[in-house]
This record gives sequence, C-alpha cells and structure tokens, in this order.
Amino acid sequence: MKNVWRFGTRWDEHGRRGTSIFKEIFLKYNIAFAYTHDCLKMREGDLIAFSDGYDIIAIGKAISPPAFLEKFDISYDPKHCEYFQDNQITGCRVKIITLSEEDCFLYKKIGKFCSVYREKERINVLWHKYTENNRDGSDPKLNIFHWATKELSQDAFLCWLIQWSSKGNITVNQSLHEIGKEFLNTLISKFIPSFTLPQGSIVKVFKQYKYIDIAVKIETPSGNYAILIEDKVHADIYNNLDNYLSSLKKDETFRDCIDFFPILIKTGDQSSYDEALTANFGIFLRKDFLNFLSRYKDKCSDHPMLSDFYSHITSMEKEVQSFQNKTIDLWTREWNPWKGFYSYLSQHTPFITWNYVANASGGFLCSRMDGDSVKELGELGLLYWQIESNKKSLCLKIGEVYENNSAIRDKAIAIVDEYISENKIQGIDPPARKGCGCYMTLKIVKQENWLGRDDEIVNMEQIVDRLYKFAQMIEKITKKATDDEVK
Repeated sequence: MKNVWRFGTRWDEHGRRGTSIFKEIFLKYNIAFAYTHDCLKMREGDLIAFSDGYDIIAIGKAISPPAFLEKFDISYDPKHCEYFQDNQITGCRVKIITLSEEDCFLYKKIGKFCSVYREKERINVLWHKYTENNRDGSDPKLNIFHWATKELSQDAFLCWLIQWSSKGNITVNQSLHEIGKEFLNTLISKFIPSFTLPQGSIVKVFKQYKYIDIAVKIETPSGNYAILIEDKVHADIYNNLDNYLSSLKKDETFRDCIDFFPILIKTGDQSSYDEALTANFGIFLRKDFLNFLSRYKDKCSDHPMLSDFYSHITSMEKEVQSFQNKTIDLWTREWNPWKGFYSYLSQHTPFITWNYVANASGGFLCSRMDGDSVKELGELGLLYWQIESNKKSLCLKIGEVYENNSAIRDKAIAIVDEYISENKIQGIDPPARKGCGCYMTLKIVKQENWLGRDDEIVNMEQIVDRLYKFAQMIEKITKKATDDEVK
C-alpha cells in the first residue's frame, strides 16, 4: 500500500474560501507544492490527496522525487510567476486525477501539507479504481459519463438512443437504428412482452416536455403509441407520476395515441419502487440496461457513446457489488457498496427499507427493519433494529416518541436490559450517550458482532442468520413485556 500525503490548495495566509490554486496551478502544470520542508520526506511513487480546505477533490501520484520548486524546469505563464519564484517552496511533479462528485469526500484537517495516515487506505482504493482497473491504458476521464453525471445528461443519452429508431435513420447508421428500435421494444415489453416496433415507424422524441423528462411518440400505420419516461440516476422519485401520465394523455400532440407506456428508468439504486409500481409504471433498472447492452457488446465498441455508457454503468454495478469481494474496512468507506449490501439485505432479511439520513457530519445510509418484524413495546413505541453506515453499527431503536422522551427511553432500556440479563446475551452495549428525540437509540451491537472484522470479507449467510436472530430478539422482548403487563 502506497504512502499518502495531503496538499491543501488554498493559497492564502488566512485560508479563505475561493483561493484554491488547484486548477489554475497544480492541474495546469502537474505540480504540487507547499511552504514546508516536510514535503522532502516524500518519495517518488507516493500518493497525494488534494484538499480544497473541506473536501478531498483530487488524487495524484508523485512522478518525481521531492525537491525545492526552483529545481524543477517549469515553463510557466508569467502571470503565475509569484508561485514559482519563492525559494522556500517544496514539492514534486504529479500525475493528477480529478475525482468525480461521488468520490469527493469531507476532510477538514487543517494544514497545507501533511501525512494522511487516517485516509491512507481510502486514497489507495480510489487510486486503484481510477488507474489499476484500466490496464488497457484507457483514461476514465475520457468517458463522457465520468463528467456527465447528472440526470439531464442521462436524459440526453436516452433521447439520442431512442431517436435512432425512427425510420429515416436507417440510412444514416443501420446498426444504431436497429439498436434504437430494439431498445424501444425492450421498454414496451414491460407491458406487452411480444411487442415489435412496426417497420417504417416514425419516432418523435420530446425532452423535458411539460415537466416530463422524456416523452416519445411512435407513429405507425396501425396507430400511434406514447412512451412516458421518468428518468433517474441517484435521486429517489419525488414527483406525482399519475399527474404526468394524465397530462400527457390530454396533450394535443399525444391525444391520438391508442396506448401509453409509462416507464421509470433508474440507473442508480433505491430501496423501493412501490410508488412507481402503484402508478402502473414499468421499471427499467441498471440491470435491465446491462442485459440489453450486453447483447450488443461487440457493436458497442464501434459507437463511442454506447460504449461509454455501457462502461459507465458496468463500473457502477461493479462498485455496488464490491461489498462481496472487498474487505469490510475498504468497502464500508464508500457509498455504493452500502447500497448493494442493503439491497441484498432487503431481499433476504427483515431489513427491507434503506435511505439516506442527513446530519451535521455529512449524513449516512441507514437500513431499517420493516413490516411485521417491527413490534410495539407496549405503549412506549415501536421497537426495531437499524443499521447505520457511518459507524457500521446495528442499533436498537424506539420511536416515534413525541412527549416524555427521557422517561419512555429509560423505561424501554430497563425492559431491554432485563431481557439481556436474564438470557445472558453478550455483545450488546449502551450508546455513548443517551438520546432524547423522536427516534432514540437504546442499544448498539458493535461491527464485529454482526458484520465482521475490518480485515474480513463479509459472509452474507452468517450475517443474514445473525440479523434474523436479532429480529427474533425483538419479538421475544415485546412479547415478554406484553405478558408482564397482563400479569
């Protein structure tokens, strides 16, 4: 594992916002430097994390031994001379990689340059992700979707792909025309399994049409069809899907359509698609895209846009599933593997619901028990388990509590403590401090007692078994409490 150093990029004696020289100097000249002789402790090949004062925004690798800046022969723009003529500055030449928005992370340690021992493994993982995984020499930054991470960019790709299906485009590129047609067939097959786009169909694509992400009109000799697409990357559904469909049916352009096919396309991950299913939307997920594009893997290489998108979502899927093959300490530092882990639990355990929870330290992903596994603890509230990604803890919670919070919390703790004592259960501890809110943590199961040790790879069979036992514990506690009240 390579050593890691951090360079701050705010070039101001007061460290004020807006004074970062990362893009203007470091990235432009492939250099990193600071006012400290500690830089001379570096070695060629060491890794570097670049901070803007709050977030780590880029990583790099030293490609020269460290030295005083005056030792480097740099052809710099005269307007930047103030940065290169101070003989007290030390640094090194660097290969720099700018991190995507998803990979940037909060790091508030003060100082322009320092050792980053606490984040050493994380930076090494990121370096491996951006470089070692591309042994064919390709640069991930040359993939358009490395930069185009927003939903509007995905909208544009979908519009481009669908438009190829229109009859006139067969003369432009027959291969893309056939792929576009088959993509429409695949979408509509969510409703009509045997659907085939009639020959000579005219396809009209409307982007951001009356608040609808993508509306598609298919004109055929036997009648017209409409596809309504709600397109998401990472965001959950927050729009009224029923309203979108009803407004499209009333729209003058689409009023003559004999059938409407509403589709949710989601390349990211979320806990549940019930809202879309209730609105009778077809669901087209990342796995569907991978299955579709894999059929055209050979042809994708001939079309850079298709190839980039396929590579992008393949990489996303690999990250999401990496919880199965990385050691716990590595994958739990990232967001996407937690999503994959929680999705697995939602299919095999009572931990059905998961989502992002905001807090002052940057938020976390949590997974909660749901359904019949959640039990009433008398009149105190609902008792349930919750997994919190930021601490890798399994937490016993009670909620919702709106009054007499402290009294209810303490009474619930006493009931749980009695059960733990009577059954001589080990490895369940009180939280560092007692909370007093609507949802309160009563007990915590440390990481090694439910998930595993940092240096281990998860054993999902064991984890599922443990979580079921913790669910049974809730059932027994609440049943005992009810029986005691009756007595």
